[in-house]
Amino acid sequence: MVFMRPLRQGVLLGMLVLPALAAPAGSERPLRLAFSPYAPWKVLGPTGLPAGPYVEIIRALAKRMGLPLTFRDCPLQRCLLEAERGDVDLVIGVRGTPERRAYLHFLEPAFAPASPIRFYQRLQDRRVLRSLTDLNGLSVGWTEGVQFPPPLHQHAGLIRDLSPTTASSFRKLLMARVDVVPTTEGRGRALLRQAEFAGRIRLAPLVVWPEEDRKIGLARQSPYYSLRPRFEQAIAAMVADGTMRRLLAEGPESRSASEPATGTASGQAGRCTACPPPKPAVDAPPARH
Repeated sequence: MVFMRPLRQGVLLGMLVLPALAAPAGSERPLRLAFSPYAPWKVLGPTGLPAGPYVEIIRALAKRMGLPLTFRDCPLQRCLLEAERGDVDLVIGVRGTPERRAYLHFLEPAFAPASPIRFYQRLQDRRVLRSLTDLNGLSVGWTEGVQFPPPLHQHAGLIRDLSPTTASSFRKLLMARVDVVPTTEGRGRALLRQAEFAGRIRLAPLVVWPEEDRKIGLARQSPYYSLRPRFEQAIAAMVADGTMRRLLAEGPESRSASEPATGTASGQAGRCTACPPPKPAVDAPPARH
C-alpha cells in the first residue's frame, strides 16, 4: 500500500478543484458549446454523445483551460440566437459574418484553414459549372441559416430553394427539384459516402473560397467573455504544438490536403499559422488534377 504525505495530498486536492476555480467570478454554470450537428465535423457518436473533430477541439480547449464543459444541442439558427443572448458560450463551424460579429468574438488565431465551397450536380446533368454566372437561372439547394462567402451569398442570378439540412438538399437534387447544391468540401465528401447518394451525384468544377479561415466564436454576452485572452493563448498553443492538426486528422483534411481544387476560386484564404499557401485569385484558370 502506498501512503501519501500530507503536503502531497494537499497539492493533489488543489489540482482537483482547479476547474471550479478557473471559472470567472459570478459564473454559475460550466462552459457551454452550442452543438448543431454538421457531419463529419460535429456528429452524435454511437453512444449518443457529441463527437467529431470540432467537438474534440472544444473538449481539448476546455481541458487545457481547466473549465468544465457541457453541450447545448440546437439547430443552427437556435444556436445563434442562444449565443446572442449569452445562453451558450462557444460556437465552432460558424462563419464570421458582420451580423454575427455583433454578438460573437471570433478568437485568434484561426484553428484551421478555410474549407472551400464545392458544388454538386446530378450525375446525369452535363451542364459545366465553372463560374458563378453559370448558376444564373438555376435552382440552388440552400441550407437554412448557412452563410456562404459573399461572392456566392450575394450573387443575384441564382434561385434559392431552402432546406433545413444539406442532406435534404441532396435528396431534392436527386429528385430534380433543384439543379445544384453548394456545401463545404468536407460536408460534401461525407454525404457522398452515404449509400443513398453514392454514385448518383457528381462534383462540379466551380470552387468558391471563403475570405477567412476557421475560428472559434465566443459569445460577447457569455459569463466567460472576460477570459477571451486566455482562450486565445490556449488556441495559439494548440496550433503551435500540433494539437489542432492532430484532432482534425479525423476529418476530411487528412484525405484531401494533397488533392488540388479544380475550377474558379473566389476570395483568398485568411491568415493562419496552420494554413497552406494562398488560394488562386478570382478568375484564375482551373487547376488540373
